[in-house]
Amino acid sequence: SSNQLIGEIPHLFVEHQQSVDRMMQINRGIIDSVEVESSNLDVDPTAVDFTQLNQLLIDRNNLANDNLVYGRSVLTKLDLSRNQLIGTIPDSLMKLSALEYLNLGSNSLKGSIPSEVALPQLKFLVLSHNLFEGEVDFDRIHCPFLELMDLNSNGFSGTLPQDGRPFFYLKTLLVAANEFKGTVPEWTAQIADIRLGDNCFSSQSVDMGLCSEGFFAPLGRAGHWGPCAACPSFNSKRLACIGQMTCPGQVYQPTEYKGAPAAASLVVGDQQSLSSQTELIWHIYSALGIPFNRQVDVCKYHGIKCFQQQVISVDLTARECGEEGDEDKENESDDDDDDYCEIPSEIGNFIHLEYLRLRGFEGEIPSELGNLRKLKYLDIAHNVFSGTIPRNLFKRLDILRQADLSDNLLSGTIPDSLFWHDRKLESLDLSDNQLTGTIPERISLLTSLKELRINNNQLGGKIPSFANLQKLEDLQLHQNFLRGTIPSWLSDNRSLKRIDLHENYLTGTIPIPIARIAHLQILNLSVNSFTGTFPRGVATIPSLNQLDVSSNFLSGEIPSELGRNRRLSKLYLHSNMFTGTVPEALCKNTRLNHGTTLRYGCDGVVCAAGTYNEEQGFGICKPCFHSTDMPFLGSSKCEEPTEEQVLKAFYVFMGGKGWDSTWSSRGWTGDNDVHSDVCKWHGVTCGEDGSIIGLEFPQHSDEF
Repeated sequence: SSNQLIGEIPHLFVEHQQSVDRMMQINRGIIDSVEVESSNLDVDPTAVDFTQLNQLLIDRNNLANDNLVYGRSVLTKLDLSRNQLIGTIPDSLMKLSALEYLNLGSNSLKGSIPSEVALPQLKFLVLSHNLFEGEVDFDRIHCPFLELMDLNSNGFSGTLPQDGRPFFYLKTLLVAANEFKGTVPEWTAQIADIRLGDNCFSSQSVDMGLCSEGFFAPLGRAGHWGPCAACPSFNSKRLACIGQMTCPGQVYQPTEYKGAPAAASLVVGDQQSLSSQTELIWHIYSALGIPFNRQVDVCKYHGIKCFQQQVISVDLTARECGEEGDEDKENESDDDDDDYCEIPSEIGNFIHLEYLRLRGFEGEIPSELGNLRKLKYLDIAHNVFSGTIPRNLFKRLDILRQADLSDNLLSGTIPDSLFWHDRKLESLDLSDNQLTGTIPERISLLTSLKELRINNNQLGGKIPSFANLQKLEDLQLHQNFLRGTIPSWLSDNRSLKRIDLHENYLTGTIPIPIARIAHLQILNLSVNSFTGTFPRGVATIPSLNQLDVSSNFLSGEIPSELGRNRRLSKLYLHSNMFTGTVPEALCKNTRLNHGTTLRYGCDGVVCAAGTYNEEQGFGICKPCFHSTDMPFLGSSKCEEPTEEQVLKAFYVFMGGKGWDSTWSSRGWTGDNDVHSDVCKWHGVTCGEDGSIIGLEFPQHSDEF
């Protein structure tokens, strides 16, 4: 690095197999490592055999040749930074299997990152201060041990991965001064050293302290540089983005900033002294068995983030409760996945806390968490919490954005404190618990809600009206005890992308207006008691990707429109009362159900009448030899329909309660539904053994 190298990075770096003809023996052997800094090296490197080279570090020299040759498999460190290199990165350079350190920073390299980066041992990657551009596809960068990635000051674009940290060991991520956009994902809060400023991000999933649009500060945020300052040049395109570091024509003058106050000058209440927070963290770490070093600033502890001398983020995984957590005892015992701790109530004393994530805990949720009035993100999922959700837990959490209490053992009802006013909550996840009662109608007060997951509980009653939730995108109420019909307001919500109501006790027909939800991608209504035909309009929703209506009482033919939906990748129709044949276009959809149509043709959609598949009603469909009458598609059992099934199929075919206006006034099935005892239906007479011995339809004789 730091030389005057010019020209392109040579492909010969990695492609030459032989250089014996040009070998220069130095010190009676083949060169193993080259490190030349601040020199005026002027030697033809093509005369040197680099085939056994482990490290190549060339600093501040006058090398100008672009035909360096070195071995492909043993190089572990390559530093060509601070030169005048031009051109693009050779694809083959990104396939050095032993490389651990690669620094090409501060050159004039251009182009994009090669489409495939396969460096399985790489820990440090520096491409900063070049002329690179193009979208960065993190999924194609295969560096499982990467600890540092520096892409600062280029023209890279794209978005940061939203589903999770792209590299498990990543500790430093520097992507400032590029063209990245979209949302700053939540996992970035876990990175110890991160630079995001001077991009064009539009929002933050977790507060990283980035300046709002129209403001700027060095590093794109406050901190030891001071607060964000207003930028009057708002006509700049960049200032419509958050996290800007500069302002055209303006010098940074943080008029409100007066330097970082000493810890002793901070007063507990409005602000907490760093010393008091330190003692608090030591106490909590000791109680949870988390190793720590008293000589290290607590703001540098794993899982702790500070801002202006205040703890704003706590991410803790409990280890061995009751054991001292000093590093002297760090190696005394192994972690035990079965050990859980109770949350120390003192955690509610972090009055500036904005982010809280806890794993490895049990017991009841302490009500003191309700004191964290600045909390924006609460994640206490995947623990063993039991008891009820504290009644006033959410009463004072006025700026809470995300609340995840899923996958615990919580019981009781959903507390009213969630809905005391129109808070800005965007995501609520109470799934996989043991909550009872009904779904509160006051959820409709959460008008900013985008994700509502209350699935896999023991909630009953009807689905209430969420007509005010016009931003709702993800609705998951499956695996409960909900009854009634699909409410009409659902069809009026045009933002919905996912509706999952499977495994409830819902009845009625599938509403035709659902077809108006143009952005709907996933619809799961399986394992309920829906009747009638499948609406053809729903089959034409352009964005529909997954559809599951299996295990209901749907009848009629499978809509041919489903075969014309090219986005459809998962389709489950089995265990209904569908008749006829499978639309030919569906049989030819090779994307369907992981390619089952490629192997089984139409049977890859649903089994034909007279055949069955015990597992899923499609796939390898076997004939049912001992059954003479299996009229429905998608059977999962080899058996003739019972008298009750035949009568219910007749009920559905004739229009159910709408068959006759006189009878429907009291209900074709009396006071019960289609799943009630057929012997109690109007016009049905049963014998002592429960068999049907009489049917009376006096007003419909002309229909038969």
